[in-house]
Amino acid sequence: MNFPPKGIVGLLPLGIPLANVLILLYSSLPLQAAQIWIKKGVRSRTLECVAQAIGSGVLFLYLQLKEYTTAFFTISDSLYGSGFYCTTGLHGIHVSIGTLAFIILWFLVY
Repeated sequence: MNFPPKGIVGLLPLGIPLANVLILLYSSLPLQAAQIWIKKGVRSRTLECVAQAIGSGVLFLYLQLKEYTTAFFTISDSLYGSGFYCTTGLHGIHVSIGTLAFIILWFLVY
């Protein structure tokens, strides 16, 4: 049992994947702060916090695209490739929809 399978060069876990995890962990902080500022009625701080969350989503999607273009394997390279692209692709769609929702939220608060 080899992982990743023979002939497939896996991703470095301390590279883009770690950066994306840190970005996703960070993005929850401004959203929590935005919720506090909304309750206090401070619109300018709310807009700043939501903008930070939007920036985090855009940065995540950019790094995800970079990860796709630099990977040494494709979706047709065994279960490793198809599993990677399907799960990260679904997560990328989730982040895209969330970022779009935050953009709409920003306009509603504005």
